[in-house]
Amino acid sequence: MKPDYGALLDSLRGVTWPARKAALAGTAGTHRSRLRGLSAEFTEYRPYRQGDDPRRLDWKLLARTDRAYLRITSDRATLATVIVVDASASMDFPAGGAAGDRGKWGQACRLAMGLAAVAHASGDPVGLRVTASNGVIALEPRTRRGVLAQIARVLGSVPPLGSMALAPVLAALRGTPRVVFVSDFLGDADDALRRARELVAGGTEVHAV
Repeated sequence: MKPDYGALLDSLRGVTWPARKAALAGTAGTHRSRLRGLSAEFTEYRPYRQGDDPRRLDWKLLARTDRAYLRITSDRATLATVIVVDASASMDFPAGGAAGDRGKWGQACRLAMGLAAVAHASGDPVGLRVTASNGVIALEPRTRRGVLAQIARVLGSVPPLGSMALAPVLAALRGTPRVVFVSDFLGDADDALRRARELVAGGTEVHAV
């Protein structure tokens, strides 16, 4: 049976998921960015110094006062988010669990959908990795309207089987701004957490649920 996430998504309206630190990204979004200077959100003026980008000069202020000042702004960026869901056999508890029920697998699917919905509502590109028994199912981060429905279809089509490792999936996400992995940590937990620490060292924001 296809799971219905309508009530879950309705309950999450207005919930935000701010980045832990300023995001290094070039696409305008809701998160505070490390790239400053060219957005419309004015913060302050600063005297021009040799080497500054002349495009950031406030030319109107220069014409009025004959003083060169930079117009400093607080830029906002998107944060591409990939949710990794452990679909190994240990997630099938009680046995025969489906994406819409209250067992371990059902809760994992609801967590993944809820996190995807909150990120998507903020304008962040959202993607998915599911460790299915026949390999990794991958949806690349997207902002399009149908991405949540696509994630729901994938989760509803995957039964928790086998023992696919999480660590290689995490390792392949190096450079992704934000990664969440949802697991019961009964498989390659030590290797997965080691890979997660490597991602954090490389600048990725990592959440383990």
